[in-house]
Amino acid sequence: MYLMKLLITGLQNPEKAKNFKEAIMGIEGVSKVEIKPPNDVGIYYNPTKVYPGRIKAAISSVGISLPGGG
Repeated sequence: MYLMKLLITGLQNPEKAKNFKEAIMGIEGVSKVEIKPPNDVGIYYNPTKVYPGRIKAAISSVGISLPGGG
């Protein structure tokens, strides 16, 4: 299992956090999503089933932009 740690602002909004979590958990191979206030996110995934670009695409699909243009 790999852990991807991210800093994402705006997840204090419950609806946005719910949409974010659902989008990430919908990826086969993702086992857990942790959102820790204020901006920390941890995504646990199986690297044989998921590549990081897929996770980043799912994040973008719910309207969240990552620092550094990701």
